[in-house]
Amino acid sequence: MQVETGQHVGDGGLNRQIAVSFQPDWVWINNVSMGRSPVVRHKDYGANLSNYPGFRSGMIDDAIKSFNVNGFITGQSIYSNSISEHIYHWLALRDNSDGDLKFGTYVGDGNVLQAISGVGFTPNFIHIQKDHVSPYVESIWRSSTMGDSPAEGGLYRVENGWVGESYIESLDVDGFTVGKSEEASWASWANEDGITYFYMACLHGDNFQSGEYVGDGDDDRIIERAGTLAYVGVKKRVSVATQVAFMHRMDQSGVTDEGFDCGDNVALADTIQEFTGGGFEIGTHDRVNAVDAYYDWWVFGTEMGDGNGNGVHRRKMLLGVG
Repeated sequence: MQVETGQHVGDGGLNRQIAVSFQPDWVWINNVSMGRSPVVRHKDYGANLSNYPGFRSGMIDDAIKSFNVNGFITGQSIYSNSISEHIYHWLALRDNSDGDLKFGTYVGDGNVLQAISGVGFTPNFIHIQKDHVSPYVESIWRSSTMGDSPAEGGLYRVENGWVGESYIESLDVDGFTVGKSEEASWASWANEDGITYFYMACLHGDNFQSGEYVGDGDDDRIIERAGTLAYVGVKKRVSVATQVAFMHRMDQSGVTDEGFDCGDNVALADTIQEFTGGGFEIGTHDRVNAVDAYYDWWVFGTEMGDGNGNGVHRRKMLLGVG
């Protein structure tokens, strides 16, 4: 896998080229000036489309429009390239055939369970997004370190918490198994008949790791993780569908004492405070460190161990036109 993060300042350009050292398969952008929801584009999305993985609903035109050998193209959206000179942080990923990252699609069959194969490894992390032509639902994810209810086949929504069974049911030798809930309101999230779903599968290695910890309420707590971190996500593990969006932070954020969530909200202090030589530092906020609460985390970067030493992480800052 190849990982690159960057920063650009919005100029309102209609078809702005943002330079990356490779052609991405997946890009995540966050407007940190206005506290806007992040937007994501998967390599198999239709032309000009990206999506809101959490707070907002539906696909969006004119945000992340396309990928090319030089990086990615944005439009004039406030979520990716506002004329108001907003600052944007982005994460770009590429499957370079190292066997630790896979992007793909599958079509739901409407059954209680469907095994998705062909990933090539047993994933440690899965992210799934339903096709935009259907009634929209937030993206869902599951990591191999989850325990308790989610480990029994529960759904972890990006924006909310664990809300039921038979979504990402298991992580398998060559892929994963999805299901269809008996609850009508959640039935289409992972396996609706005839609907296309887009997935990203990650394997622990030099460029990706995930884990869990139990909150202790202490400020400036270090979650140890060897390597150079580029992106960190932290999600509080809850047992009901409450509004507890996950927190995230990129290395562009500097040393400010804050992180961002998956909605149209300003940065939150005392969450993911900074990256350190030994991992990442968290504060006392309930989103990241309530006493005795369980949290799942995932990180992209380089030289994090368990890999083959071929990981690449680069960092870019574009202060003018990309």
